[in-house]
Amino acid sequence: MLPEAIAMVMPPRDVSKKHGIFRLTTPGGMSIIGHCDQRGFHPHHPPSDGV
Repeated sequence: MLPEAIAMVMPPRDVSKKHGIFRLTTPGGMSIIGHCDQRGFHPHHPPSDGV
């Protein structure tokens, strides 16, 4: 398995956004998502390590 996660998000209700591609890397990105308490689609700031 690769040491990263890739997600393709297709919001069914927002016709202005056909799709989105997001890449979560370790160590920064995965820990931010893993500790997030918010629900639904929402933005996150880039991790402090810049990855």
